[in-house]
Amino acid sequence: MNFKAKGYLILLLFSNAGCQSGSNQGPGIPQVLTGPSSTYRLFIKDLQKEAVGSYPQKILSVIRTDSGYIADIETFTPYYSDSLRRTRILTGGFSIPDKYPHKVRDYLRPTNKTQSDSPIIDSIAEAIVPHGTVNPVKIAELFLGWIQNNIRYDEVLADSIGKGTAGTRSALETIKPGKVTCSEYTNVFISLMRNRGIPARFITGILYVKGESEMYHAWAEYYVESIGWIAVDPQNASFWLPDWGIKLYANRDFESIGHTLPEIDAMVEKIN
Repeated sequence: MNFKAKGYLILLLFSNAGCQSGSNQGPGIPQVLTGPSSTYRLFIKDLQKEAVGSYPQKILSVIRTDSGYIADIETFTPYYSDSLRRTRILTGGFSIPDKYPHKVRDYLRPTNKTQSDSPIIDSIAEAIVPHGTVNPVKIAELFLGWIQNNIRYDEVLADSIGKGTAGTRSALETIKPGKVTCSEYTNVFISLMRNRGIPARFITGILYVKGESEMYHAWAEYYVESIGWIAVDPQNASFWLPDWGIKLYANRDFESIGHTLPEIDAMVEKIN
């Protein structure tokens, strides 16, 4: 299965595929509304049901084939279609708990790509977050703003990654040059959040744009007690993902998926 990217808001590929530059939207600004909900048919070699079936997505059916899986998925844009959750996120007085559920705690640990325990990451996070700030939603907004002001999209790197001559850079490798693709934006955000004691995970997905194209994309989710996982797009500083962003994998970082990008071999079709 081959994917071709055409010009649009956030045409982003990650890991071993190149990104194209996206818009710099402020935190909390949704990108595109396509309706109350959308249904897609996903063709994929290795189906991570826990990720594909997690909020706001729901698996309607799964068929096992000789080459992988075919799954019908329903999803929606939370900003428009879940007003209760949106209001709670925007107005809730959240804080960082002393202890997280066992399954969530793993997303606090550093990795080779997300060095949240680095003194450099710690120094940056300390400078960004005012003393006494404990609301993880506010902290996420501060980090998204800093990333937008200090990191820039790199066409040369994107071209190299697209050709397979370069791989995803770690957070520390990203901060020094300050030029990245979508996966590096995500690595930096995850590292900063984990450094402040907030679980964050790397999302591998596909963007489906008006039937014209599909392209891989990387974004993040961070965990808030009593809410669950909240999606953000670090490259676009957006708190809200559109319903044409289809989540495929949720891991500590891209390497944790256990597949290279060509091995994912996924494709989506819009049903309605």
